[in-house]
Amino acid sequence: MLGEFTLTNVVITNGQSLAVGDLPWTPVRYGRTVWEIGVPDRTAREFRHGDHYWQWGLYYDYPQDFPNDVNFIIGQSDWHRDWNYVQPPRLLSGNVTDNPDDEDQPDNAAAVARSWRDPVRETPWSIQFQMPGDGRGKATLRLAFCGTHLGCHVEVFVNGKSVGDTGILPSTSTMQRDGIRAYWVERPISFDGHLLTKGTNTIKLLSHANSWAQGVMYDYLRLELNEAAVN
Repeated sequence: MLGEFTLTNVVITNGQSLAVGDLPWTPVRYGRTVWEIGVPDRTAREFRHGDHYWQWGLYYDYPQDFPNDVNFIIGQSDWHRDWNYVQPPRLLSGNVTDNPDDEDQPDNAAAVARSWRDPVRETPWSIQFQMPGDGRGKATLRLAFCGTHLGCHVEVFVNGKSVGDTGILPSTSTMQRDGIRAYWVERPISFDGHLLTKGTNTIKLLSHANSWAQGVMYDYLRLELNEAAVN
């Protein structure tokens, strides 16, 4: 289930027992589902390499696995194969022989310092999908993240137009600690439905990064469209 239940205005005093009764939850919907990628289970395990994410340095294989970055085609691509478990930056120096995360080893002190200075390239991932007609109303791209790092943020482009940014995401160091899940957060990005046109449409996710450790893990993505919404 995509979303998170929150109960506010609850006050408990010292020693008090409080019966809250039934807690009904209706998950938020912004419109009908146009497409979805993944399973909303707060992990990235269903994606490529999600079954052996603990292998050290797996994120360094990204340029070999996806030489042209991720280009996911709705209705054709398979997220088990065609969507990586993490969206990492590309390390331009190609220096991947040392373990820069093993800070407890004295021999790796130079590798640690060097890794943070190595130049990186931001990675753009694209999602292509078909629309039966021109869009209208309000569209919302729902991005659920299960692992990010200090300074991570993702910018969204719809058919070449920037429509928003997630803002800075929580720092959990998930990728470089060889994890698959951490603090979960959702960032919905809404935009004018008229940006969607009949035929092929492309949404690009640009993960801004300035260090090798700024990998982003998606839990789940869903595009919703409310054609009755007034812009």
